[in-house]
Amino acid sequence: MRVQITALFLIASLFCSAQQKDLTTLLYDTYKTYKEPSLNKRRIKHFDLYPLIEKYRKNAKFKVSRVGTSIEGRPLSLISIGQGETDVFLWSQMHGDEPTATQAIFDIFNFF
Repeated sequence: MRVQITALFLIASLFCSAQQKDLTTLLYDTYKTYKEPSLNKRRIKHFDLYPLIEKYRKNAKFKVSRVGTSIEGRPLSLISIGQGETDVFLWSQMHGDEPTATQAIFDIFNFF
């Protein structure tokens, strides 16, 4: 995932404009705005992610690429946003029973 430095500056400026709260508090206070509501189960399956991946495929800000196939024949997708010198790579579900990183990544996508 690539993140434009200007986008990060804009986000930081937005949050820093509040005089009494720090960035961490503002992110915590607004979390419900960005939380992906469809990922609310203990186990996340491919069919849970497919509609979200398709939603981002239709969003011009994001680029969705098929980068491989799972051992069970399901597509593996790379979702990218932004451009710039610094690449940030977020990977989740390496172990299928560890869904919290996947939930967090889709929360981050909603934030952007």
